[in-house]
Amino acid sequence: MNLTAANQLTILRMLIIPAFVILLLYGYRGWALVSFLIAGVTDLLDGLIARRTGQKTTLGAWLDPVADKLLIAT
Repeated sequence: MNLTAANQLTILRMLIIPAFVILLLYGYRGWALVSFLIAGVTDLLDGLIARRTGQKTTLGAWLDPVADKLLIAT
């Protein structure tokens, strides 16, 4: 498994998703928005880092769309 910086950001985004849902369920809308924005920034940065550093990986190509779909589905 190749955990490049971009892949680590994608995994971080996947870990933020449950926190986002929990914050929303308990009424912490401000913190939920912050967590959603952080997830969005990680989405922007992971692709940028992967392209700029030439660290495109098969794992990243699989993880990124999965993380995107999970975030959108929540």
